[in-house]
Amino acid sequence: LFRFCQWAGAHWTGMPGAVRFVSSASFCVYLVHPFFQALAQAVDEEILRQGCPLLSSLPLTQGMERDCRELERLRPQGLVLLGRCSGEAARRLGRRWPSIAVGLNPAGQSAVDQVLCSGREAARMAVEHLLERGHTRIAYLGECTVENRYSGYRELLAEKGLPFRRELVGETRQTEEGGERGVASLLKLEKPPTAIFCANDSVAIGAVRGLRKRGLSVPADLAIISVDDIAPAGMVHPQLTTIHIPKDDMGRLAVRLLLDRLQGGHSEVLQLRLPCRLVVRESTG
Repeated sequence: LFRFCQWAGAHWTGMPGAVRFVSSASFCVYLVHPFFQALAQAVDEEILRQGCPLLSSLPLTQGMERDCRELERLRPQGLVLLGRCSGEAARRLGRRWPSIAVGLNPAGQSAVDQVLCSGREAARMAVEHLLERGHTRIAYLGECTVENRYSGYRELLAEKGLPFRRELVGETRQTEEGGERGVASLLKLEKPPTAIFCANDSVAIGAVRGLRKRGLSVPADLAIISVDDIAPAGMVHPQLTTIHIPKDDMGRLAVRLLLDRLQGGHSEVLQLRLPCRLVVRESTG
């Protein structure tokens, strides 16, 4: 039955969006990131495993109406929305095509089915681990404005009765370069942190590189923990302690849930939340 279905894997951010792998500079920070690559690969593999062909790559950068007209030309039967998806984008796409959002932050206020892993809970787990290691002066590196991991960091500090220190927040792009720049600014403080919670593994890898350039060692001089558990996290030196996000399961379940909706298996909007888990390696001692 589904062997003849057409699909578009849509990678939407809080900005305009993109179908499949975009080349636009506005979106490359999300789509070239190893986390989203792994998530997209899991989606693609499950779509093919189910006997459904993938549509061609399509950049969605021309505004919602023109982007939707282009999608209509491709005639998909369903959309998989990866990553950060604004509520308005999810609602408008969901009205035109059966859609499912898969990522770390709720999308569209229940406008479409969702498979999620809480960024807030991942952050809380990471900071809790640093506290158990005896750290109380814990910095944050990553985005702040629309980032649940930052919210989780602040929440847990407050719950533990620890003061929030704005100087320990290094707001930066969530890339290796951002991590390297961010740790450089933290090291300029009169009283630097003893540990850093990085919003993702790429930031952590950059931070470790920045510390090494300054003759500092992880975890002897600074402990580092991050989120995602992408493949490089276990290959760098020191290996990163990180919070594992079940990317493969998220991708597989998203496709299966969308197929179930297309088949008429459910009509209510569903939200499936998967757990994250701590992976202790070398970077926190």
